[in-house]
Amino acid sequence: MHPTQTQTHSPSDAVTPDADVLRVLRALSLQRISGWHLPGYYLGITYESVGLDEATLTMDLDSNADRNGQPLPVALCILADVALAAAIRGEVGFATRLATVSARLTFTGKSATQRLAARSHTRFRSDANTIAIRNSSVAVFSGDTEICFAEANFAVLNRPADKPAQALPSPESLEQVEQMGINDLTDQENAFI
Repeated sequence: MHPTQTQTHSPSDAVTPDADVLRVLRALSLQRISGWHLPGYYLGITYESVGLDEATLTMDLDSNADRNGQPLPVALCILADVALAAAIRGEVGFATRLATVSARLTFTGKSATQRLAARSHTRFRSDANTIAIRNSSVAVFSGDTEICFAEANFAVLNRPADKPAQALPSPESLEQVEQMGINDLTDQENAFI
């Protein structure tokens, strides 16, 4: 057993959090205001367009890359999942709950050199079953280079009354959100730091 030490910090000891902590604080601040998608905020996923059967989302490469400059696989998976659902949201809206039933993602092994763009579209709709199902596909590009592609099935569900609808925040509203400090976190939010 090792003895533990307790340190007390005065305001003059305050240290600016590192870039990763600031990024988490920004994502948590944004989620508190609009309640959209914490990983989406953290990764900086942006909705460029959402139409009836298609959507385009983008994500910065630099802040989501490994030490070799390649996209983090988990970041690509989240971008693909959000884009797959976005193509369907053009039909069902952001207030509808979508549950991923199945998904398949394939990496091409090609290198990314610039901002990532996920282009998705709805492939089919089925309302014949007890639960409505939608299928969509996505391709993630870095410039003209395809980095990965995916397909998924989603169940279209009613949102529980106690769960707020996801609202797609506008870039303008996001810029106006004041970033909270490390001392403003709840116990649950503190787990992310």
